Amino acid sequence: MATLDRWNISLYYKVRALKNFSVIREHGGFIPTIRQLSKLKKAELVKLAKDSVWFGSVPLNKIKRKKRFRIEFLEHYYERMTVISDFIVQAIRALKDARNYMRVEQLCELSHSELFCTEEIMSYASNGKSGAKYLYELFTSYDMIPKMDGIVVRLVTGTEHEVLTEDEILLCNLLAEGRKYGDLILDYDPALGNQVVISYAAYNSNNPFTTVPLKWTNRSLN
Repeated sequence: MATLDRWNISLYYKVRALKNFSVIREHGGFIPTIRQLSKLKKAELVKLAKDSVWFGSVPLNKIKRKKRFRIEFLEHYYERMTVISDFIVQAIRALKDARNYMRVEQLCELSHSELFCTEEIMSYASNGKSGAKYLYELFTSYDMIPKMDGIVVRLVTGTEHEVLTEDEILLCNLLAEGRKYGDLILDYDPALGNQVVISYAAYNSNNPFTTVPLKWTNRSLN
């Protein structure tokens, strides 16, 4: 049963990742093959696969051991690619907005990152107060965002506006503080009202995706 459950998880990540890959390619993006991953990342996936392989008490020949290792390796590969491609697919709709400078192919560079972490955080501001201010105060009080080289911030607001509010600028610059690279994607969901949602992808990489200044202002968005 344990083996069956692990296979189901592996199949889930593969199916989800391949579905995302199809959407990304339709919008001009690319998906790196396993061979195109960095040597460091491939070595990490190999180690994860070796650590999680369980052969049990039944002796296995070389072919069966190799097959079991490949299953484990692909599970870790597709799990990672699912998380990265989920973030890219989520951002694709917003990239059509004229306010955004990023392209799908730039987001696809996240696949080459050495470390990657993504999370979505929503504000819970009351009485019509600013959701951006709520998150700014939350992030200044608690160290919630990983300290990595770069970050791509997707800011979802409940009102569609051409320029950022002062609270939104403070929030976005706080998220970029202390990093080598920072990129911003603006999105809109009228159901949010006065709330905002931050969806970020923090990463370590040797190269930036764009050449936009880290400090965000309304001027840099136009």
